[in-house]
Amino acid sequence: MLGPMVIDVAGIELTAEERKRLQHPLVGQVVLFTRNFESPEQLSELSREIRALREPPLLICVDHEGGRGAAVSRRILADPEHVATR
Repeated sequence: MLGPMVIDVAGIELTAEERKRLQHPLVGQVVLFTRNFESPEQLSELSREIRALREPPLLICVDHEGGRGAAVSRRILADPEHVATR
């Protein structure tokens, strides 16, 4: 079961501390921002790594309200195959 908390990560790769934090049972979702996006391939790898940390996998979301995450949302919506689904 996933927890109720939504947290973010600092960059384009997970740190050891972030991996540990994402495995906490209260965490259920990760929100990505522009700072987390370098290329479609990098985003695929980051999302695969996030989802592999837990079973069931953590949900991955982006802020889609016109703020800093909107640029990531537009890129993902243009080519959603780069977000890992498994």
